[in-house]
Amino acid sequence: MTEPGKTPPPLRFEFNKAVEEALREHPHLADKIVFIDVRDEKKKYGAEKAIEESELRQMGRRMRENIQLVHQARSSMSFSRDTYGIGALLFYSGDQALEIFSKSNPDAAAFATFDHELGHLLTKGGFAAGKDMPLREVAADSYAIIRNIQRFGKDKATGDHAGFKRAFNFVMHDNPFYLTTFAIDAIMADRNRVDFSKLTPQETLDTADEYAKKHCLSEAEHMKLHKYFFPVRGMLAAYGDMDGALKQMTTLILREQAPPAAFYLGKRIIDGLTAEGQLAGLEWDAIRQKIEAKAKKAPAATKLPPPKAA
Repeated sequence: MTEPGKTPPPLRFEFNKAVEEALREHPHLADKIVFIDVRDEKKKYGAEKAIEESELRQMGRRMRENIQLVHQARSSMSFSRDTYGIGALLFYSGDQALEIFSKSNPDAAAFATFDHELGHLLTKGGFAAGKDMPLREVAADSYAIIRNIQRFGKDKATGDHAGFKRAFNFVMHDNPFYLTTFAIDAIMADRNRVDFSKLTPQETLDTADEYAKKHCLSEAEHMKLHKYFFPVRGMLAAYGDMDGALKQMTTLILREQAPPAAFYLGKRIIDGLTAEGQLAGLEWDAIRQKIEAKAKKAPAATKLPPPKAA
């Protein structure tokens, strides 16, 4: 953890050191979780020792398939003990294929990806949430973003990018259970009010769970909101036209009866792409003006959905 009141030094992600830190702060994981760098499977940690190949085989065929999947996707995955009989955090070290947490800082992306999987294993809203898929992902991302602030400081945290990318993927992709934008944005909005650097490891977990509970939609709400953007995904699937899909999205969010959460996400996406230098031209300028006009007319639609009672 970063010493309170001090700006953390520049960090480089190293799998070994990340595992050591995780076990130091949460020693109960030592005999429950196997940490595997799938890029270099000589790096296996569990029960405070390297895992032998015979032990790895005990995880079963499905675990081996998932190790292959993580390797191919250059991503990450985690499982609780109840899933396969042994818990695991699978991680692909090195260049990250995913740009969810940071587009410009691969170390920040690696830390946040590792912390996301750790959040699944540690938070009450993680795997302990059972079949509540939305809460599982929101809790994991909440933990990852708070740890990101602790590691890199509130001014260099990558939550703004993560919130935008989670919104973009929710609207454009078929998986409806990764809408973590509301919790991420709430944490980022609070980073000047709440000193996350002073939290202990347990307080960090508790705080992540609090944000997740307050800012996670129910599964039914997730599905309804995801369905609202179905025409966008339909256009993208049929024509492969991202520009056209984005314009379809703006048509939906500019409707008078558009759900406030839908407008929030759509505006978040347009603002994020604009900040990256995309969506140039007079037509997009006119669309942005319409979005801003609606935001001024109905400012409540630009705010986070009201938090739920804790």
